[in-house]
Amino acid sequence: NNNTKKLTVKFYPAGSLLIYLPNNITANNSDIIPLPQFINSGIEFIDYHQAESSQNKEKTSPSLSKMEESQTIKKWQIKLLEDNVLPVKDVSLFLDGKEVVKNQPINKAWHQHFYQAEDGTPFKAIYQFQIREIPEGDIYAVIEVAENLDKIIVNNIDIAALRDTREPYRFNKEQVWKDITFTKVPLTAKLKTGINTITIKGKKENNITGPNTHIPVDDYKNHRPTEVETIYIVGDFSVTDRNKTNFLINGQNININAQNLTASGYPFYAGQVELVDSLKLDNIPEKAYLHVDDVNAACLELYVNEQKVGTCYWEPFIYDISEYLKEGNNQIKLKAATTLFNLMGPNRIDGILESNFVGPRTFVDEDKFTEKYTLLPFGIGKGRLMVDNK
Repeated sequence: NNNTKKLTVKFYPAGSLLIYLPNNITANNSDIIPLPQFINSGIEFIDYHQAESSQNKEKTSPSLSKMEESQTIKKWQIKLLEDNVLPVKDVSLFLDGKEVVKNQPINKAWHQHFYQAEDGTPFKAIYQFQIREIPEGDIYAVIEVAENLDKIIVNNIDIAALRDTREPYRFNKEQVWKDITFTKVPLTAKLKTGINTITIKGKKENNITGPNTHIPVDDYKNHRPTEVETIYIVGDFSVTDRNKTNFLINGQNININAQNLTASGYPFYAGQVELVDSLKLDNIPEKAYLHVDDVNAACLELYVNEQKVGTCYWEPFIYDISEYLKEGNNQIKLKAATTLFNLMGPNRIDGILESNFVGPRTFVDEDKFTEKYTLLPFGIGKGRLMVDNK
């Protein structure tokens, strides 16, 4: 059949391809546009056709495997764009003066006790975390709707949240972290080496009845809920990992591994990191691609000489940088972003990486609970400059 077209494509994990051909397309149609080498949906075209007409012949680029590796980038200068974090996920809970949970995972306090208690029930929740070396700079505890609590006590010192209970919810970075209800509580100068204790007190007011289930609130404008949730310690520090079961805060880390920040002091980091290096070129190649290996990130954004090239979300992490290069030094800057899995989970559920479905009830699956955290790597490998001078 003269109208048959053959495409050879490589599908990377999560890759997909939709091909649309109008009815009037034929094998000899001169209006066919040359295929790109890669499309940002996890697809690499292995074989390329040529668009031919009586006026011109346009040749597409060869496959990456046939291109020459010109230079390698692997000495990344790393800059974290957000604070590090240590989540405190175990709690001791008292309801109406009676201890109902003692140093247990927060999910047991949620649905077995706190959400089942009658509104107005007095509660106290005690959290503990360890510090080996007190970090420099400002340190905060992030407590959900902290402004609605009666008391926040850090190492026997009363502390106030950075937002008042009557203030409207808005994202003000001076007051909140990650979410408009994640209120900051200043800890600077209140911390000590060893075990630190945060105690919160209040009256239970909450319309949650179970995983992903709520009851309506009549006067929602004046509803001031309270929570017994994970507390996040936020600041410029590193976190030491003890067999993925116990974690403690250290001072600043100057030896960050670009290939895996998770394993080099940032097991719960949730944000962006900037990685910078340079390429020196005596001549500008006709066609040039940057291929980044071993990417473990939610997405990877590339800038060449401060110009944005594009963003990749899955393999292949390959960028056409031909038009951005110049003779001499070229700055290569990547911004990699994490997911929230390491920070918020559900990462204390046995076999979570093999689960086909994750929902609200996964977080409270006590039969599969484990003391050991599952943590995903975060980082990138080397960058390779691939060129075609033909």
